[in-house]
Amino acid sequence: MVAGKKMWLAGENISQLQPTVLGVLTDRNLYGVTTILNLPISIRILILVSSINIMKLFRSFRYAYDGIVYCCKTQLNFRIHLAVLAFVIIAGLLLGINKTEWLFIIVWSVLVLVFEMTNTALEFLCDTISKDFHPGIKVIKDVAAGAVLVCAAGSVVTGAIIFLPKILEFF
Repeated sequence: MVAGKKMWLAGENISQLQPTVLGVLTDRNLYGVTTILNLPISIRILILVSSINIMKLFRSFRYAYDGIVYCCKTQLNFRIHLAVLAFVIIAGLLLGINKTEWLFIIVWSVLVLVFEMTNTALEFLCDTISKDFHPGIKVIKDVAAGAVLVCAAGSVVTGAIIFLPKILEFF
């Protein structure tokens, strides 16, 4: 702190802040109720970080990893999308696509994989609910598969727009 100056934190007078049981700083609103909404962002981030349960966070990442592994092991279409993605990455490196084109490739690739994983989750949920034919479950599965198809078609069109001019330069 500079001598002779009041301590200000993100526009708030630090003397107005009160310590709480959690050992973090909070503010009192007009009604005397402690809230973190009126605090500077730096203090809110401190509160958020101090309240994170690290083991729970690691478990949630482990569950997400398990879901990705499940899709890789059991879903042919997911593996096909990954193979196509590997081919697209190699083609992009060889043809020297620019940053904007990489951005489109990344966004479409992630979208296709996310839609495929969502489709897998919905199919698994529907199969868990009923193994028997049900017209409502058929609609759910068909619409989810259609969403993957639409997304994949969009990625193919985007890939054609990016790659065809570069390939045609060789002829």
